[in-house]
Amino acid sequence: MEPTALSTVYRPAESEAELLQILELQQANLYAHVSAEVREREGFLKVQHSLPLLRKMQAAGPQIIALQGKELAGYALSMHPSLEGDIPDLLPLFDFIGKTLPAGFDYRVMGQVCIASGHRQQGHFRKLYETLRAACHPLPIISEIASINTRSLQAHQAIGFRILGSHQETELRWEVVILP
Repeated sequence: MEPTALSTVYRPAESEAELLQILELQQANLYAHVSAEVREREGFLKVQHSLPLLRKMQAAGPQIIALQGKELAGYALSMHPSLEGDIPDLLPLFDFIGKTLPAGFDYRVMGQVCIASGHRQQGHFRKLYETLRAACHPLPIISEIASINTRSLQAHQAIGFRILGSHQETELRWEVVILP
């Protein structure tokens, strides 16, 4: 019997082995590792994490995983704003947030969401966000999506994210989105 979204467990990552699974899935879906066709049809990831950074992120907040048995079906990484300097690629996002939202506004950053290729179109994206949202409640979740990653932008908007604005970084334009 094929596993379904009904047999999937959504919860915070608990072990180093689960963090390693996140890194393995991340590697497989990085922009440089997927074809242009896959990037357009299914999306891609731009930021690469290290194990020490994931440990630090996990200590500051929940890193949500979707497990079917022992297989990682997907993940949603969150970041506490105090970690803004730990991922240089995200500094423009934090700068945008600082210029756009009122001082003292509290939120969490959804650092990255990824669904394994054999598990897409099964509702994991929505369920990962629901689990992350519940874990971060009542704080809003903010993320950014490369404007050329239309698949990801549409998926985020379908679950309730709205666009706060955009900013340009070198070759890419980024849409900053919020899930109130």
